[in-house]
Amino acid sequence: MKQDNRAPSARNRIKRTFGMLAALCAAAMVAAPATAQEVTAPQERAKAQSWIQTLSPVEYRGVQLCRTPIIAELGSIDYPQAESVGSATYPKLCVFHDPQQAIDALRGKIPEAMKRIESQERVEPLSTANWVEYREAFNAYDNTHDAGSEGALDPHTEALFLTFFDIFENSSENMVIAQAAQVLDGKRAKLQLDTISEVETELSPSQGDAVSDSVQGDYLQQQASPLRQLNRQNEYQYAFRYAVHPNSSYRYYKDNDCTNFASQIRRAGGEPFHLPTWGYASGGGTTAWVNANAFSKFFGWKSWTSDHRKFSTWLAPGDFIGLDHGIDGSCDHIGFVVATGSDRGNYRDYQVAQHSKNYVDWVSSNQNTWE
Repeated sequence: MKQDNRAPSARNRIKRTFGMLAALCAAAMVAAPATAQEVTAPQERAKAQSWIQTLSPVEYRGVQLCRTPIIAELGSIDYPQAESVGSATYPKLCVFHDPQQAIDALRGKIPEAMKRIESQERVEPLSTANWVEYREAFNAYDNTHDAGSEGALDPHTEALFLTFFDIFENSSENMVIAQAAQVLDGKRAKLQLDTISEVETELSPSQGDAVSDSVQGDYLQQQASPLRQLNRQNEYQYAFRYAVHPNSSYRYYKDNDCTNFASQIRRAGGEPFHLPTWGYASGGGTTAWVNANAFSKFFGWKSWTSDHRKFSTWLAPGDFIGLDHGIDGSCDHIGFVVATGSDRGNYRDYQVAQHSKNYVDWVSSNQNTWE
């Protein structure tokens, strides 16, 4: 699912979608006790509404989703029919037409890289049954092999992995969209997620990603806080202090902590909790606190482009930026801009604080690979 899904760890990675992120109780008198369905139905509808809005892809104006050269290397794409509830329509994410064929294509292109991951991370060969475990193994391997080091993945290999998992996971997310639509339409009492436990785990609050004007392409940019002006100095101080060594006061999601860290930065800047949507309590964050796509939708996109040169000139300290690995309309990773620098020719340098990988560094360095 779209929780975090980390930034690349190799130089000159394929361009991706970015985003700068601009966000009861009733008492009874003497009456018969409420039935379980009467108690849970409103809660299930609220959860379904939240999840269906989080998972449904953003429509980038002028950009056909899931049409990239990397995806074309892996197989053909299907666009499932959207779900309709009353007057509302909820689009689904694109999927591989033949998932097994996509797996075979990936192994056919990068067999040695896959063998290294399987050997070092002790994971079985990639299949439709173990893709979640395999993605975790890939993340762990990639996060421990810096660009230029022995065993590091080259940019194209990394792009193939990131795009494959971004599209492959969409079948599970589409199942949740379909179930959520049935709950909202009164055809199902609650979400049944036993068959897609990964989605349930990553969207669970205990585990804790309004689009505006668009610019055609892949990179995106932040809107102002919906409620107040943030204290940028506090954000910068927090970002520098905890970029490499996470704050022990918060739960740390190894290899998947980017949005959790971004939320902490925003909180340090003075953003109040917006519960139940965005916030942190009892050792975990809400969906929008830990999930890149929910975070981006809550606070909103400002603009996007596939031109890194153009993107770099938009940036200012205090911006949150994001990636969409497969350009499928769902944000996968979040970072925070702490400074902008000199012109490097094909882009203007900028410094990013992020987790998974954990660093605060300039794009011109070997460690930062946002370009």
